[in-house]
Amino acid sequence: MAERLLCLVRHAEVVLRGDVHPSEWELSPQGRSDARDLGRAREWQSVDAVVASPEAKTRQTAEPIAEAAGVELRLVEELREVERGLSGLVSAQEYAALVEAHFALPDESVAGWERGADARTRVATAIDALAEETSGNLCVVSHGMVLSHYLAHLRGLETPPIEEWRAIPLPAVAVVDPDERRLVRPFVSGRHFIGLA
Repeated sequence: MAERLLCLVRHAEVVLRGDVHPSEWELSPQGRSDARDLGRAREWQSVDAVVASPEAKTRQTAEPIAEAAGVELRLVEELREVERGLSGLVSAQEYAALVEAHFALPDESVAGWERGADARTRVATAIDALAEETSGNLCVVSHGMVLSHYLAHLRGLETPPIEEWRAIPLPAVAVVDPDERRLVRPFVSGRHFIGLA
């Protein structure tokens, strides 16, 4: 067993809105319920720091975790999702195709999105620095694409596997050994993590 752990959390379900930037999307009623349930996991009692992207959906997912851990939630700008410019609200199928292209062409800006290589460097640098400065267990609450970039970085993959990204539920938790830099447990649903599934 690792001496300390890094828990990566993907935010809970959101209300998709075409009239506001995705960074302002908030959790749906189901997402809020799932975030409260996730906050009941006993694992958070041994967490020394909870850090989240400043986006509304991640803050709302992280707040119950920080409360359970008894720590103040810290927001870090570099943990934000891949910047998607003004691409607007598209169908789930179109969005998945854009994500696939984003992963496959890391040195290009697909549809005006932040380049994959830049997003990967940004999030990997931030999470590695947070793990370095935290002596105990750490929880990072962020987004599906950037967390996929981080895990690809951790495992030395050129790009994140699209099928792996597609399989990450809302919310979800993965566990990493930050000292050995290895994935201990791939993403599982929040319900599975707290033992309800």
